[in-house]
Amino acid sequence: MNNYAFLLRMAFCILIIANVSTCLAKVTADNYLAEYVKLAQTLPSAPLIDREIMLNKSAIKQVLLSPSGDFLIYQKEEGHQDDKLVSVWRYDIKLKTQKRLFIYQSLQYIYLSKSGDKLILNTGDSIAIAESKAASSPIVLTRFDQTKYEDWLGFAADNDHSLLMRKWQPTDKYYYVERVSFSGSRTDIFRSDVLFNGFNVDEYGQPAFLRVFNQADDNKGEHFIYQLNKDKKVLRFTCQWDDPCGVVKFDRQQEAFLLKTNANSNFTYLARLSSQGQLTVIQQDPNLYGDLNNVHWAKNQPVVTQYFGEYDQYSAIDDRLLKHTDFLNKQFSQQDFYLQLPHNISLDRQLNDGVWLISAVSNSVQEQHFLYHLKQQKLEPILLQVVKAANQGRQLIKDEYLAPRISFHYANRDGQHIQGYLTLPRGKTIANTPLVAFPHGGPWSRDDGSFDMMAQFLANRGYIVFQPNFRASTGFGKQHHSGVSGDFGYGRTHFDIIDGVNYLLKNNIGDKDKLAMAGHSFGGLSVLTALTFEPELFKVGFAGAPPSHIGRSAKYYYRYQKKKFGQSRKYFMQQLVVDWHDDKAYKALTAIQPESHIERIQAPLLLWAGKNDGRVFITDVKNYALTAQAKEKSIQLFVDPNSAHSPSSRVSFSAYLFLMEATLGHYLQQAVEPIKVMEHKALYRFLKKNLVLETETYLSHYVH
Repeated sequence: MNNYAFLLRMAFCILIIANVSTCLAKVTADNYLAEYVKLAQTLPSAPLIDREIMLNKSAIKQVLLSPSGDFLIYQKEEGHQDDKLVSVWRYDIKLKTQKRLFIYQSLQYIYLSKSGDKLILNTGDSIAIAESKAASSPIVLTRFDQTKYEDWLGFAADNDHSLLMRKWQPTDKYYYVERVSFSGSRTDIFRSDVLFNGFNVDEYGQPAFLRVFNQADDNKGEHFIYQLNKDKKVLRFTCQWDDPCGVVKFDRQQEAFLLKTNANSNFTYLARLSSQGQLTVIQQDPNLYGDLNNVHWAKNQPVVTQYFGEYDQYSAIDDRLLKHTDFLNKQFSQQDFYLQLPHNISLDRQLNDGVWLISAVSNSVQEQHFLYHLKQQKLEPILLQVVKAANQGRQLIKDEYLAPRISFHYANRDGQHIQGYLTLPRGKTIANTPLVAFPHGGPWSRDDGSFDMMAQFLANRGYIVFQPNFRASTGFGKQHHSGVSGDFGYGRTHFDIIDGVNYLLKNNIGDKDKLAMAGHSFGGLSVLTALTFEPELFKVGFAGAPPSHIGRSAKYYYRYQKKKFGQSRKYFMQQLVVDWHDDKAYKALTAIQPESHIERIQAPLLLWAGKNDGRVFITDVKNYALTAQAKEKSIQLFVDPNSAHSPSSRVSFSAYLFLMEATLGHYLQQAVEPIKVMEHKALYRFLKKNLVLETETYLSHYVH
């Protein structure tokens, strides 16, 4: 496509759709960076958007398709976001009408019962039940304390009117499985002297399987899947330390399991384990690119799988659905979308007159929902007026102000292809624009193609935002996830980030004299590492909850997990980070940690820490800051007194964003939204009180 044709088609697309991100997804299948740069440069600039608006989310969330496909359930946020108050609504698909069922507080997630007549409400410490057909008050079925290893295990597999809870009994020191019926009756059906993290009953209501950590002192991080036969348990499958395996379904008649596993493969896939122990691949990613994420059902049969990748991809297990998954993958290419099937309806019926629910989550702060009619192979927008009415009066970032965000690949110094996302500010000369590398946390996590508020926030302030899925990121297979060991810090993940920055600069994306890095958790460690070992490259850094020595943090976090959850990923940590009992290995890792070379830092740095952080302890962050101060480095430290590993309230998030934009903006001469004391009194007091170390006074420049 030549440049003129590309821009002409883009102009037409913008006129028709009025959504630049959607146009991008439809026009540029080849992902040429140069054409995206040209497009971004021609877009009208966006005004500086208020931080509070950037933090606002759509009032409509968690839209669910009923098991029969005839209605939707959704949450609507009520009042202020910090109130944590939501109303729950039912939408009749045929009649196109909605009614409010009830209002509830601190609701984390809703689940529909198998028949769809009941709603299960999870608040994080309690489970309640409510009717899905008519307005009624929810009734709390049970409460649980996760600090005592209690949790909800899900629905009982044998019927539609009970769920399973894991409970801890301190008197006899056993873990119990309690069946809780929707009427409120409780029955203990299983007990174990070791903590388990997977359990269900079979189709007859008898305990079926158990998933437990290997408890032996010399364990190698394995999980064991046992089949339960009355009073006996039989080992059926061993998940290795780098296998995120789990039971998808158990069939007592066949004594067969459906498993999610990466055994003998680079990628996680769907498999069948027979009664004789034979493991057969049902399906893996046809493109051999991403790991299995989810399985979708039609009347107890798996029919569609979802895979990770640059963007969500769906694949049909049943050949009759191939044209439908291909159609949806093409319609929603270059963006993430979530698929829901009416799992109580047979596939024959779905093909004849069924609908699927599609939720597109990439191109707007407001999710876009569609019904997909299989027989007509047609998409129908749904809930448009519901979303519009719910957000009436709520200030959200407008779609026409969004910056284009794309996926791209680059080669690292080892010749491997690394995937990442690039967000380009609107109306800027990209070659002369500051670039912020923003690596994700984890490191065993990932950035994805869904709407990214932080990337949009920084792009609105005039920055190019680069988010690499460096080696150790999840979703791209075992080798990518677990192939880095012993050199976090100045090692391969760091090189992947730097190679991406250099690739972009080579392609005239970003000003080499205006580079910054920002990140949280492991992303914070990446910031410290970059400013330490690339002191000439980056001009400023912002690090949230940063470990300054990943080996020590891994050791402490293991102890924290063991104490809080009764189990830990010790072997996993020792394989991929360091064996802290091995003095030679620990010393080698220490040599490439940023805290070992603080004297090398030249660029100014702001640190954010949560006082109650159980992952990266506040003493570590303070010690790093004080050491840097003693070495006369430009260092600022903000300690949020109410937060743990991440900001925990509206004012906490507002402070976090201000500290980031003020730090980057001051040293890279970019736009900063100032704090107006009379309008932002709470934020001003919060910042002033909790900035515990300040070697520079630039933050006060942005307080009016």
